[in-house]
Amino acid sequence: MVMINVMYALEPDYRRRLWPVLAEQLEPGGLLVFTWSDGGPPKPCPLQELDARQVGRHTYTVSSEILESDEEAFKARYLYRITQDDKVIDEEEIVGYAYRPLWEPLRGELVGAGFVQADAPEGLLAWRRA
Repeated sequence: MVMINVMYALEPDYRRRLWPVLAEQLEPGGLLVFTWSDGGPPKPCPLQELDARQVGRHTYTVSSEILESDEEAFKARYLYRITQDDKVIDEEEIVGYAYRPLWEPLRGELVGAGFVQADAPEGLLAWRRA
């Protein structure tokens, strides 16, 4: 069994090359399991707070902004901020890409690599080597 929990970090070309390699490495009946949610990439949106936590005197805040979005990829900016009494103590910004494949292309890639879909708990996809 192979579990992939970084599906959204896999670039499309890399992902397309990965499925046949995994199919060759798995024994017949071997299971490939990964997290996945339908819907494709999010649409561009302005900076918004995702979460804030008070720890002692400090408030830790995470915000994100979707800068660009296409059929499968999106570019996001994440802002991590630590404040005390509304004064910024530390701030870090990270910009990166993530990928959210739509169902039909993903399904086609897996079937093309020799997998058949298997039952899986909600929020997961499972595919067996045919």
